[in-house]
Amino acid sequence: MIGYYATTAYRLDLDEVAEMYGIGRRRYPIPAVLLARLAVDMGSSGHGIGSRLLLHALSQIAEASRHVGFEVVVVHAIDREAVTFYARRGFTRFEDHDLHLIYAGEGLAGDPRRDIWLTCTSQGCTTDSGS
Repeated sequence: MIGYYATTAYRLDLDEVAEMYGIGRRRYPIPAVLLARLAVDMGSSGHGIGSRLLLHALSQIAEASRHVGFEVVVVHAIDREAVTFYARRGFTRFEDHDLHLIYAGEGLAGDPRRDIWLTCTSQGCTTDSGS
C-alpha cells in the first residue's frame, strides 16, 4: 500500500461567546467531515501522492455533501509538517489550536462563495458574514 485516507462524520458546536454576542446563531451544530487519516508510505513521499489522495478525499466529500449537507472538512494534523501540507492546500488553522484545521471549499454546502465565514477554536465555531 502506498497511501490511504479515512473520513468520518463530525460536527462543530458553536461556542457560548457566539450566543452571548448574537453572532452565528444557529439552531444546530455545523455538520462536518473529519479527515481522520491521510498517510503516504515514507518511501513514496514527495511524489504528489498525498496531494492526490487529498484531492480524491475532498471530491468524495463534496459529492456526499450534495446529499448530506456537510459544510466543512476538519483535520487534526499529526504535526507541524502536516499543518503546512494542509495550509498550502487551502485549509485554515483553528485560532486556538495549531494542529486543527478547517476547509470550507468549493463544492461543499459551506462553500465560501456563500459569504459565510467560520472562526473556529477548540471550543467550537462562530459564523459571521464575510462582508
